[in-house]
Amino acid sequence: MRTGEMTIAKEVVSLLNCPFCGEPLSTLHQSTGTKKWSVYCEVCFATTRDCDTNWEAVAMWNCRANYSMMCTERLHTVELAIDEILETLKGHHNADT
Repeated sequence: MRTGEMTIAKEVVSLLNCPFCGEPLSTLHQSTGTKKWSVYCEVCFATTRDCDTNWEAVAMWNCRANYSMMCTERLHTVELAIDEILETLKGHHNADT
């Protein structure tokens, strides 16, 4: 099994890369005291909240990672639109002078 994968109910489940640092070194962990589950990044130590089930912890981690990727893609789209607007404004300014 590769890093970032684990077997839950006889199924291999992959953890997405960390939504903060992008590293693939994520670990599913069960607390010995509370028996709660969480996923954490071994590089930047980002973590999910404590969850009642391992599935919930994995879903929370993977959804947050997907959300982070969506935000990054949207930010890139906005940056491209701003660059286009600035180029248009620069063209109008140069035409006026």
